[in-house]
Amino acid sequence: NAETTDLWDALEESTHAPVRSLMDSWVFQGGFPLVTLKKEGTDLIVEQEPFSFIPGKPEGSAIGEIWSVPLTFRNLDDSDELNTYLLDTTRAKIADSSSVPTIINAKGDGYYRVAYSQELIQEIIPQIHKLEELERFNLISDSWAQVVAAKIDYLGFLDVANALGGQGPFLESPVWAVVAQGLEVASKALGSEKSEWIGDIAGALFRPLLQVLGFNPADDEPETTGVLRSQIISVLGTLVKDPEVIEFAQSTFRSEMSGE
Repeated sequence: NAETTDLWDALEESTHAPVRSLMDSWVFQGGFPLVTLKKEGTDLIVEQEPFSFIPGKPEGSAIGEIWSVPLTFRNLDDSDELNTYLLDTTRAKIADSSSVPTIINAKGDGYYRVAYSQELIQEIIPQIHKLEELERFNLISDSWAQVVAAKIDYLGFLDVANALGGQGPFLESPVWAVVAQGLEVASKALGSEKSEWIGDIAGALFRPLLQVLGFNPADDEPETTGVLRSQIISVLGTLVKDPEVIEFAQSTFRSEMSGE
């Protein structure tokens, strides 16, 4: 009878790629990596480590140490060229550094978290409009995950969130769901003394979205637009306490209760 490894070996023979070692690194250990991209002189360096929301590694954990990670990366220029690299060590040079910002997990379909050095993230942020939707989602999602894991501070997450609001606005519901979650958690965690500050940030980010979408749905708008509108109204009503939004919510509630 055939075994799973027979499939890996057959694929390896036909593709001349290290399929078996790659699959073994994912099938026989738990977890997934955080891949960090940084510049060192003229080199682009990647490093991997196990990603966890909990510091340290619990005794008896099945989380692995090193994975064979098929990386895709691209420069944020006008070309659509994708580059690949199989990262099977903790650290490697993947390319020469470029004057153009570089992102990894290009196209967004890799199963790993991504972190950027402070230098690189500041290069990427002004070019955020050049990212595809899934790449933008991964950028903000990975940033928030690193806040929760205590790997970056909250201001690092806000840098990315502010870029989303300042260059669009991008009407992408999954992206703004992550931003809304981050703001709501911060509002609770930082306490009442920071609530006005969080409200100002939320207002600056979400009011332009409401101005584009309006309160009432269009007849032919997609379902995701309705989801985004509800997120916007929720944030503006609860965190910002926007008078116009509160009045709209109260008026809608009164109409519903009266059967109008």
